[in-house]
Amino acid sequence: MLKPIFSVTNHSKGKTLSVPLLLQALVILTLVGPPMDATAQQFIAGGDVKCMYIPTYDQDDFTDIENIMISRPEWIRQMEVDGTELIPDQSERYTASSATGPDAMLFNKALHALPRGKPKHAAQALWALLKEHPNSSLAQQASFLIADAYFDMFSQGLTKTLEPTINAYDRAIDQYPHSRDVHWARYQVARCNKKMRLYYEAIALYRIGMENGLPETWIPWYALDLGKVLIKTNRLDEAKEQFAEVLRRAPGGDLEKEALFGLSECYCLLGDIDSAEDAYKEAMLGWPGGVVGRPVILFKLGDHYLKKGDYKEAQSYLLYLLNLYPDRPFSGVVMVYIGDTYRFQDNLSLAKDLYEEVIRSLPAEDTAYQIARFRMADMVYLPQASSFTFGKVGPELLVYHDIANDSSSTFIAQYAQYRYALGLYSHAGTMSAIDELEAFIDHYPESPLRKDVYKALKDIFHQLVQCWSDASDLLSTAIFYERHRQYLVMPPLDMRMIDVISDSYQRLGLYSESLNVYRDCITEGGEQIEIESFAFKEIQVKSILDENEDVTEVGNYFLNSFRRSKKCAQVNVFTGDAYYNLEDYPTAVDHYSKALEQDPKMEGTARIYYRKGNAHRALEEYGPAIQAYEKAIEAAAQYHFIVDDLYVAEESIYQKAFTLYDAGEYARAAEAFTTAHAAYPRNARAPIALYRRGDSFQRLGRQKEAVQAWKEMMHSYPEDLWRKLGEERIGGGLAKDAVAEEAPRNEGAGQ
Repeated sequence: MLKPIFSVTNHSKGKTLSVPLLLQALVILTLVGPPMDATAQQFIAGGDVKCMYIPTYDQDDFTDIENIMISRPEWIRQMEVDGTELIPDQSERYTASSATGPDAMLFNKALHALPRGKPKHAAQALWALLKEHPNSSLAQQASFLIADAYFDMFSQGLTKTLEPTINAYDRAIDQYPHSRDVHWARYQVARCNKKMRLYYEAIALYRIGMENGLPETWIPWYALDLGKVLIKTNRLDEAKEQFAEVLRRAPGGDLEKEALFGLSECYCLLGDIDSAEDAYKEAMLGWPGGVVGRPVILFKLGDHYLKKGDYKEAQSYLLYLLNLYPDRPFSGVVMVYIGDTYRFQDNLSLAKDLYEEVIRSLPAEDTAYQIARFRMADMVYLPQASSFTFGKVGPELLVYHDIANDSSSTFIAQYAQYRYALGLYSHAGTMSAIDELEAFIDHYPESPLRKDVYKALKDIFHQLVQCWSDASDLLSTAIFYERHRQYLVMPPLDMRMIDVISDSYQRLGLYSESLNVYRDCITEGGEQIEIESFAFKEIQVKSILDENEDVTEVGNYFLNSFRRSKKCAQVNVFTGDAYYNLEDYPTAVDHYSKALEQDPKMEGTARIYYRKGNAHRALEEYGPAIQAYEKAIEAAAQYHFIVDDLYVAEESIYQKAFTLYDAGEYARAAEAFTTAHAAYPRNARAPIALYRRGDSFQRLGRQKEAVQAWKEMMHSYPEDLWRKLGEERIGGGLAKDAVAEEAPRNEGAGQ
């Protein structure tokens, strides 16, 4: 017996079918070979090409390539050296003292040295002030200025660590917690942590400062820096919230400009390029003379327009980026992209010059070098690709094959082998492409292109499976699945394909194997599978297999876990049927009632009412049983064209009559028996219905009508059994009630 699907923890990938039907198919497969290679000509159905997998060769190839060349972490690292840093104006803190004492002289000496880039001299003067005049009114301000001097010394490279700076700020804060310079000091400590790449410590300091009574004027500064640090920790949604807070609190100034840049960077890294462009353009319009483009923004916008086919706009961003940052590690990649813009405008000469410049100027292991070489191969092959005919692999396609075998360029070899495999599919056939793609997986187990290769395999398999399904080649589908399940069930799952494969097994009568398709998906698919759909499928299949205990287990799991699912009504029906078959009639009634409450017009309503009536009758709850049968008859009348409902209507009419008899309502029972016999005289229970009809009249004291009913039974069904029973009742003068007990007790047959 199959175990419930949710208890499966280890399902063998190598399982082969043991069903005789598939064993025969596998024997045939051994003799005649695998299914024939599916060519383009064989994929035509109804005059239309249905299953041809034609790879596109244009600028949309490998749409994630920029994420391979320059990943999000790499962009974040590049953003650490993006130029100047906006900080609050602290000039008012450097106002000279009007006092004339020796402490004032030292203080003013320090203030004279700080703005002139002599932080070491300033620090010496301030330490002398604190040492020689500890009670000076200038001691408080001097304590904070010493920390500023240390910060400037680090910025100038005079010290190698920021630890003295942090210690000086911390001492000043502890000694003068109510000073107006405390907020600046905390801000500076957070900046120190940021410079040391202690990002999480910096985030904590910014948040603590904002939560401890920070003045309104300081909040946007803290929020701006907090947003920038959150980007460095890849917490982009939180960073967006901080930049939005800056825009709300400090509109119209440099803070707004920086916040707009921050928002644009977040959107770029999140892939929301339209929002990124809106924020970037707003900054450009607001500060046209004071804006320097940020690398990630310019690159992502250039790439965005490149994919959209707006090559002029793409060039404007990419050339601007290259001019601003000519020596950055990403400059080679930018040159390749600029070459692409020219290539797609048919300026092949200039594109070739750019690709060759990248190849000349960069080492062979550089990503941009490898991509430039690949683009050069594109320029040889792609102009010829559309002219190839099926079954013919030209020398231009073999350029990729040559690159794929060049071990000195592993990265580009992966792309070349992938492109070569897709070319084989277009020009040589399915199995050649599958062999090449599977060889890729074996050769490059850690390749970033694995997902593209898997997708290509899945696409090819899906089209083959779909074609076989359209042609009702169910055995080919099943055999193909057994051989290639590792690709067919890998995430993200193609639910339509999985349903086609499962349906093929089910149509072959292989219900357990049909369910195993979904079990494979749960084993391989992990968190990406749709548990709700698979649980429903298991309930459905186990109902067909009459595995009632499993149906109740999985059914109750489903109803508890997916209470808002639209499938709950049908699951209640399956579960009710299972309890009904297990003779747990109260629970069956409960599930049937819930199903009808959840979906009063669901398919098979008549049957549900009929079974509910049978369950009530088994419990001797005659009133509810009669009501259920009447509902079943009413529902079946609305769908009289459905064979199942015709059966339900016939059985419900008879069951209602017998239930009325059991309930002692003999007048209604006699009428119901008459109606049932008139409508369905060939029903297996028609003779006993006439017999009970006479018995009902006899119990009502209507002896003449009872005799007529028995005579009608004897005339309509002259078999020995019914003639003998009729003669006994009539010959006994209607006095022997015991004769009624001799009647066959088959009123409930066919429940």
